[in-house]
Amino acid sequence: MALARETLDIEAAALLGLKQHIGPDFVQVVRLMLAVQGRVVVMGMGKSGHVGRKIAATLASTGTPAMFVHPGEASHGDLGMIKPMDLVLAISNSGESEELTAILPMIKRLGAPLAIIHKRRDPDRPNQVEAHELVGDVKGRTCLLVDDMIDTAGTIVAAAQALKNNGAARVIVAATHAVFSSPAVERLSSGVVDEVIVTNTLPITREKQFDNLTVLSIAPLIAAAISAVFGDDSVNKLFPGHA
Repeated sequence: MALARETLDIEAAALLGLKQHIGPDFVQVVRLMLAVQGRVVVMGMGKSGHVGRKIAATLASTGTPAMFVHPGEASHGDLGMIKPMDLVLAISNSGESEELTAILPMIKRLGAPLAIIHKRRDPDRPNQVEAHELVGDVKGRTCLLVDDMIDTAGTIVAAAQALKNNGAARVIVAATHAVFSSPAVERLSSGVVDEVIVTNTLPITREKQFDNLTVLSIAPLIAAAISAVFGDDSVNKLFPGHA
């Protein structure tokens, strides 16, 4: 019992000490949270992350839409959950957390118009897309579709067609690995996609080349990585935002 009381006394003293550090910045943050039209997205690494989770849970339990997003996971795809109407509360004890500072510029750019394409597949029919649903305004815009690889191009061309059907002016497709199984070449050169940009991680033979295809060499990146390894330098710095 004595230990429990002592623990509560320590916590109470910490809270009273915190009172001395509340200033104009605190007031500004509270006003921003009250005015937010979306959600309060809390981010933090390590112990700051544990504090952030508690803040998000407390806000949500008192009626303020809130959620916690881990900065490391945000840099690997979860950043897409954050919308322009949201407020991001980034917590860092040092103010120099690399995982946070790496994604803050990307968060600032989220004010750009956003379009999302949702696809549905039949698991019994590989490489065939059942339906596409587009959320967002793409009329008159140049749209960029990014994927890790293009196999038969069924998914990516169906997405491009959905964009064109909704008024997109141009559709550019970018992918890392160009598998280009048949009938990928025919689909990508049919006129639906205006430009296809891939790398040469896989051999692109003559029969897999077409007029609107641009192939980028990964040789400079491989050379830089080899140089970094032999020079005892960081390879991670070659890939900003991906620790």
